[in-house]
Amino acid sequence: MRKIFLYECKRLLWNKFFAGLVLVLLFYGWQVLRRVTILGVSHTAPFPPGASGTF
Repeated sequence: MRKIFLYECKRLLWNKFFAGLVLVLLFYGWQVLRRVTILGVSHTAPFPPGASGTF
């Protein structure tokens, strides 16, 4: 059973589609964290721009 599990993990990790999906998700996450969040006072906490109006 362990051999089959390791084989399937290897197949998944070396799949071109999986590698492309990981790259797209990393790029999207970097874009979101870079543009959507703003820094708090003295760089203490990130808040989304729309949340400041609710306080």
